Amino acid sequence: MISMNDFYTDRILWKARQHGFPGAACHLVADIDASWRAQVCAQAQCTGDPVLLFWSGSSLWTLLTNREIVSWNGKTISGILLDSIQKRIKLEPVEGTQAQSSKLYSQYLHLGPAGIRIWAPAGSQLLSLWNILGMFPLMQGAERGPD
Repeated sequence: MISMNDFYTDRILWKARQHGFPGAACHLVADIDASWRAQVCAQAQCTGDPVLLFWSGSSLWTLLTNREIVSWNGKTISGILLDSIQKRIKLEPVEGTQAQSSKLYSQYLHLGPAGIRIWAPAGSQLLSLWNILGMFPLMQGAERGPD
């Protein structure tokens, strides 16, 4: 029987590949330099196995694990467990733009009932992340197997 961690990792990677990841600012964590990976993971203090990293620099990044998503904006770190998203995802509007234009220029999603603010590169990468996160919770109502 596949573990829940492996199942979540497989689903994230499957959906990511549908959207052309990895890309310019999105990296498979398994493929990045070990010291860089260690630095981000230590700062994120995340739950689960790291899967994807959206990277703009050391002061702006988002790490998606098979259990949670964590984002750093240079001042604060924010995160939410994937199953806590409950398919509640909102695009942060961009001041001075119409709703349709916000899809092109926004760099933030608000996740879950608490509206946790998560960064991703504007445009297709943000919308693809939205699509990946829209899967969660994956096993709502199902009996969970061992981790």
